[in-house]
Amino acid sequence: MSIYTNNLNFLKDENLLEKWNGSLTIDGPVSADYDETFPKILWILKEPHQDELARGRAIEGTKSLIDYADVIEDKVLKGHTYRVMIKVSKGILKRVDKFSELDYSQKKDGQILRSTAIINLNKTGGGSTESDDYKNLSNLKIDLVREQIKMLSPDIIICGGTYESIKKHDIISNLPPVGWFEPVTSNSRLIIPAYHPGYYSCAHERYFNSVTQAWDEHRNSR
Repeated sequence: MSIYTNNLNFLKDENLLEKWNGSLTIDGPVSADYDETFPKILWILKEPHQDELARGRAIEGTKSLIDYADVIEDKVLKGHTYRVMIKVSKGILKRVDKFSELDYSQKKDGQILRSTAIINLNKTGGGSTESDDYKNLSNLKIDLVREQIKMLSPDIIICGGTYESIKKHDIISNLPPVGWFEPVTSNSRLIIPAYHPGYYSCAHERYFNSVTQAWDEHRNSR
């Protein structure tokens, strides 16, 4: 059974939905393309926006962000967050060495996200807030994210403003304190403590070069 299908089946488990009072947002691999992709890129973000949640398809009483693939050319990809994610994902998957060498077309390159996985620490709708509430995660959410990471088995994890929360709650064990874009290796997996991709003060070029160069160094050292 594929990673994509396993993830969906796991998140749609009736007992899990009941614990979550029916408000669980489905996330994970954007499409089954993730199964056949190397490297496997996992973006870990904070929480889904309410407007994105509204675009999701109802799955057994839940709202699904797994259906990013259905709106891959929709206006959702025009936002700052997704433009950064598309560029960085393309740089890694297509082995583009420098931002200056990146040939980017939003409509065409949005498809690259089909080969990635995107999960949120909080599985209910939120918004673009500076609140730290999402750092105070329940045991249910912590266990769920841990299980997703195990199931997805990514080669690279890009923590979009979530590294400190992941470290605080020991979602990935024994993470050291590090600065922005300072790469960490855990169980042969590269982890990048990046800004949230929607953070305007971090230029696309810096974000792109920091992540892709870290991956290149990691890949070449294996």
